[in-house]
Amino acid sequence: NDRAIDSLKTLIKSGGEDTTKVNTLNSLCKKYLGNDPQEAIKIAVEAKELAEKIGFQKGKAYALKNIGIAYYTQGKYIETLDYWQQSQVVFKSLNDKVGVANILSNIGVLYFDQGDNTKALELYLEALKLAEEIKDTLRIATSCVNIGAVYFDKPATHDKARQYYLRALPLSEKNGDNDLTGTVSVNLGEIYLENNQDDSALYFFEKSLKAYEGSPNIPYSLTAVGKVWAKKGDYDK
Repeated sequence: NDRAIDSLKTLIKSGGEDTTKVNTLNSLCKKYLGNDPQEAIKIAVEAKELAEKIGFQKGKAYALKNIGIAYYTQGKYIETLDYWQQSQVVFKSLNDKVGVANILSNIGVLYFDQGDNTKALELYLEALKLAEEIKDTLRIATSCVNIGAVYFDKPATHDKARQYYLRALPLSEKNGDNDLTGTVSVNLGEIYLENNQDDSALYFFEKSLKAYEGSPNIPYSLTAVGKVWAKKGDYDK
């Protein structure tokens, strides 16, 4: 990772004031998002300013998005929303449906985190519609999982959650997204378990076990599988 950072910095130093430099700054910014949000913001602001200077709207949209992510990692939701909405405006002006769908999902997560499920659902459904328009299976899957999560939040709407999860599952498997497959499978298992469909619950919990292999989420699946066997009275298992 350090080597990747060094080579990106070298590219930035040696390059001109062009779209390549904006893209490289945006790539460099991503390297800092997880561990140094202040540095990430500094780099993204530089990308945004250069993009504005040379009229590179797409680069500006991604820079604004990255600034929002950096604030999100710090729990600064007001700033996050501000930058993501600015980014959304630019993506919309470019008719970049992938960009708009992503930002809508991000903003939806923001509202969901703060307990505003109605607003989150509205944004997720809008993101799904766009993803369907461009036939983007990755984003269709993500949107369905997000919608499912809102419905999963309340037992009364678990049946709706199941519908969206069942739609997302084959797509996430096809995309090779093990993390998403694991999450969807565990949640589906929980829904079947509370409906006393224990064998279906076990099927999905075991599917999540396979998907989560080698990840820190394995204990979650093991606990879930254990719950079914406890319910069936097989205490040794």
